[in-house]
Amino acid sequence: MAEQEAIRASPFSVILPFWSNSPLLNRWKINDLLPEKCNKRILKQMWGKVKQNLEKRHSYMAKCYNRKRAAAPFTVGDLVYYLNHPVSHAGRNVTAKLFHRWKGPFKIDKFSPPVTVRIVDPATSKLVTRAHVSLLKPDLSTRL
Repeated sequence: MAEQEAIRASPFSVILPFWSNSPLLNRWKINDLLPEKCNKRILKQMWGKVKQNLEKRHSYMAKCYNRKRAAAPFTVGDLVYYLNHPVSHAGRNVTAKLFHRWKGPFKIDKFSPPVTVRIVDPATSKLVTRAHVSLLKPDLSTRL
């Protein structure tokens, strides 16, 4: 069996005390191959190596994933535009490509997780929607 990259072992070799290409596997009853008493020290060592390799792989993948991540450029109180998702409707003679691409401006009320914002209407302070920061763009008219 092939080794998994994350744990640097095959699942077979982690669970059973012999190699997967062993001629002993040609027997029909796998229970006859297992030892009466399992050596706990060897199992703890193997699981310790597996855990260590998983933690190392996890930190490597997190580093690769977060390499190009940038913090959200918005703060609470900023005015932003929200990406419009219109839908065409032949019965009402509505064509999506003729709608405005952005709705707004809206005010950012608060951040739920770091990438989700709650936007409200600045005039009435009514909730408009919750949106991901990738669906927002800043209102540049207020920065002049």
